[in-house]
Amino acid sequence: MEIIDNILEVSLIKKFENFELKANVQFKRGISAIFAPSGTGKTTLLNCISGKFKPDSGLVKSFDTVLFSSDFKIDIPPEKRSIGYVMQDSSLFPHLNVNENIYYGYNKLKDETMSIDPKWLVDLLNLGHLVDRDVKNLSGGEKQRVALARTLCSFPEILLLDEPLVSVDNFSRNHILKTLQDVNRQFHIPIIYVTHSFSEILTFADYILFMKSGKTTRYGELMKLFWELEDKEYFDEEELQTVLKVNVLENIISNGITKSSVNGLILWTPLIDQPEGSVVNISIHAKDVILANKPVEGISARNIINASITDMKSLDTSVLVLAESNGVSIMSEITHESSNKLGLNIGEDVYLIIKTNSIYVESVPEL
Repeated sequence: MEIIDNILEVSLIKKFENFELKANVQFKRGISAIFAPSGTGKTTLLNCISGKFKPDSGLVKSFDTVLFSSDFKIDIPPEKRSIGYVMQDSSLFPHLNVNENIYYGYNKLKDETMSIDPKWLVDLLNLGHLVDRDVKNLSGGEKQRVALARTLCSFPEILLLDEPLVSVDNFSRNHILKTLQDVNRQFHIPIIYVTHSFSEILTFADYILFMKSGKTTRYGELMKLFWELEDKEYFDEEELQTVLKVNVLENIISNGITKSSVNGLILWTPLIDQPEGSVVNISIHAKDVILANKPVEGISARNIINASITDMKSLDTSVLVLAESNGVSIMSEITHESSNKLGLNIGEDVYLIIKTNSIYVESVPEL
């Protein structure tokens, strides 16, 4: 199957009485996050892409199919756009049970060879015990998982997600995000994802779209744009963290710690409740990474990593430092005073000091 890089072209204007959306972006294959303050038009943009809203002018083109064109008077209805859309409100069919909701889209497919097996999704999202349940008896998180399964069963060309995890607890959120990554990688379904959580974006996205005052401003590779970003309002410094996918090498149960690795870099973490050989996500808050400009001895921290500074970013009250070791990039946030005292510069060596208990292991829950 031919893999096309730019999969969705959007150039449109949508006017309301007190608001105007101006969007100009070409989304790439992979997972794209839309991140911006409230009221900037994120949901309106998704509604225009899905066909729920009709733009006043412009173009929406998915792969080689023109979905909307004001010039050529084209406006394909939402149900014929092959775009899956999961909103904050799961919008399940109240007269159907869980299983019937899930199979709704699958049963309408003309070619079942181009599909995702509903049973696989039921297992992946751990919905087996819910299939016969009335949807009105589901929790918010359960409804979102059913809505996601129903949408994916229709095998959309593109999947739109408008903050679908706001009613989902943290443990279930991690599981669902991993499920979406698996679907994206295995079936090449591009995902466009609206969220207010920068930590979710760091965990989940390949690309990021910034919006401001109803306009799309910048789109590109996540970390590249983040380091170039000057506008501090886009992110919360408390959410700045490094997310890594590590291999479990050895669980030392008596000491409550796990030896793990990523790209050959050894990291000691709190005990990971997964068998040796498993792959899990860990996160390290930037404020929990201490820097030193020379080797240190006689301290309790087990993770002392020799790295090279690849980038630095000045924030309002601190400096964000990106350092790389064995091809692994880790963020550290320190004060301006500490940065000046250490004399840090891009290209220089530095030592990252990380306490084992400062590393958060993202558990996969029993849903």
